[in-house]
Amino acid sequence: MSENEKTFTQEEVNNIVSKRIKEERDKLEKEFAAKDLEKEARAALEKAGFSPDLVSALNMTDRDTVMKNIELMSQGRAQDKTAPGVNYEPKGNMEPPDSEADKIRRAMGLT
Repeated sequence: MSENEKTFTQEEVNNIVSKRIKEERDKLEKEFAAKDLEKEARAALEKAGFSPDLVSALNMTDRDTVMKNIELMSQGRAQDKTAPGVNYEPKGNMEPPDSEADKIRRAMGLT
């Protein structure tokens, strides 16, 4: 052993290991919480009639924020359905109007 080598007491080693274990545990808990929130958000989106893939467009800060955003989206969809022209169904002929060339062809019996 050289003079410059640092040695650790058992207590120091235990503290270092405990600290690293705690950091890893915290990291894993955050990852699991994020996955659970994403799963819950996907289910809520689907229940509200949206594609679950919209989860990537949501602010995933916390559960309350996610659910509030989905609720706002649902309210917007409900308002869109009552807006004028949303349920518009045209009446009559759906063919595009004749062009001048079509009118001439028809008048000359070419169509």
